[in-house]
Amino acid sequence: MDKKNGGSLSGIAAELASSLRDILRAEVRLARAEVTDITGQLSKHVLQAALFGAVAALGILPILAFAVIGLGRLLQENYWLSALIVGVGFMAVGGGLALSAYRKVLHEDLSFPHTRRGLQQQVAVTEKKLDEVAQTTKGRVA
Repeated sequence: MDKKNGGSLSGIAAELASSLRDILRAEVRLARAEVTDITGQLSKHVLQAALFGAVAALGILPILAFAVIGLGRLLQENYWLSALIVGVGFMAVGGGLALSAYRKVLHEDLSFPHTRRGLQQQVAVTEKKLDEVAQTTKGRVA
């Protein structure tokens, strides 16, 4: 191999190495940004669920007592039965709301779409450069 060919190959290799370093740095920055964004979204939902749960707990106690006593009187002083009915009813409503919140969390996109797309683009560029190096090498060998 002469200096001209070796120089151009080493230049391409250096450019490729520099490109890969830049790609990795950019993708790490993008992944960090996406993790921060996703964490913020999840934190928001968790905080909302906790806050709404606390507010509901404060308001539910007097209503629960009222419902148990009122239903107990309607059921001929069977307060145990009224407590059971009211408890099951509130558990059903609370469980439904909890399930709804859980499904919202499951539907969040946690797959780092920007990072994945960027990596796919950079892999395509890197493959193109490697093909150029292979073609250059084949042309010089032949």
